[in-house]
Amino acid sequence: MRKLTIAIGTTILFILLHFSVNLHAQSSTVGLILQDTFNDLTPFVRENGYHEITLTPCFGPPGALRYWHPGSYINGATVASHIGITTEGKVNNGVSFNYSGSFNGGCTQDVIAYPVGDLMNPEEGAIEFWYKPHFNQNDGSAIIYVIGGNKKRIDDPDNVYQELEAADRCSLMLNYGGWHGRHRWTASLGERNTSDTGYNFFIYARTPDQYNPGRIYFDTEKWLHFGITWKHDGMDTYDNKTLVLFINGQEVASTTAPFSPQHPFNDYLVIGGMAGIHWFPTGSMKAYSGASGDIDNLKIWDCAKTDFFPIEVAIDIKPGSDPNSINLKSRGVIPVAVLTTEDFDTSDVDPETVLFANAAPVRWSMEDVDSDGDMDLLFHLKTQGLDLTDESTEATLTGSTYEGFPVQGTDSVNVVPL
Repeated sequence: MRKLTIAIGTTILFILLHFSVNLHAQSSTVGLILQDTFNDLTPFVRENGYHEITLTPCFGPPGALRYWHPGSYINGATVASHIGITTEGKVNNGVSFNYSGSFNGGCTQDVIAYPVGDLMNPEEGAIEFWYKPHFNQNDGSAIIYVIGGNKKRIDDPDNVYQELEAADRCSLMLNYGGWHGRHRWTASLGERNTSDTGYNFFIYARTPDQYNPGRIYFDTEKWLHFGITWKHDGMDTYDNKTLVLFINGQEVASTTAPFSPQHPFNDYLVIGGMAGIHWFPTGSMKAYSGASGDIDNLKIWDCAKTDFFPIEVAIDIKPGSDPNSINLKSRGVIPVAVLTTEDFDTSDVDPETVLFANAAPVRWSMEDVDSDGDMDLLFHLKTQGLDLTDESTEATLTGSTYEGFPVQGTDSVNVVPL
């Protein structure tokens, strides 16, 4: 039996809970099960007591946002946690979880629940999202849980403990922190046995902690992109790794340990809130965690997706020209624009990192290239420096944002015969 110790701290929870629900399987040509940018939400006035708001994702089944407002004291909880809508999400809107409470064997919680467990495959899949922590890397804080089983139903307003049991269910977890105050990211995947006394399998991918080289550092109030990918028989393009954790598109932890799920995930994916978790039904140990941070653009995939980055951006080679003809013998420069769109602001791009057809720009400026009222980023590059041939039909621009997120865009070219 594994001994588990988790620090009390700030947390977002992803939880797969089990209770009866009927869902029709849905298909997607791109493998997407659910995407939610929370753009259907608008700021609202909090009211005392238990409340539920319907969520309408961009894609996938509707979910629910449930919260308890301060003033409603449930089962001994003294202060409720807070949930709000931020208008400064990474994509558009985002949801902000800010726990501020005290507890003594009980606590309140804010949660978002999606009935997607029946659509998820424990043998293969991926979850990704943007997250902006409201704490620093020295806090011993568990961040995210995806856990199977339940002792009290999530749709019960009196469920402030959310004591979890996971017999015959698979679970996925991402947490920050660890034993003896170690600060590290850990992604894990496991399946509880029938008697709920241990695991049929348990694998994990863990980053180095503060006592070892390679620790992952992050700054509070800056967005991070997380991706968790699993495949029971290994990913061919990742050296047969079975579980990989990505931060900002980069692999930061992985394992090749095999696993063979015999049971499904539970029905509900739950984000947020506060939980007191009984890891073993006969034990008295609980782990408490409180949410603090913003989350945006949640996506769930039914395939082992690994290409979370780069961010695809819109570019326009020789704006106003069609086709985009290029004479590789020209001694002049060629203009290439990165366009601002509803989903991307080109002022985030660091021009010093940009390459177009493997050539660095000689100058750049902010201009409204497409006359749509917003500012675009226009580069000029020496034509003879472009890595193109007379057979080239497209060219790609690469770079990164000031926060270090890679970007990429491609447009067609018509190379004039040499």
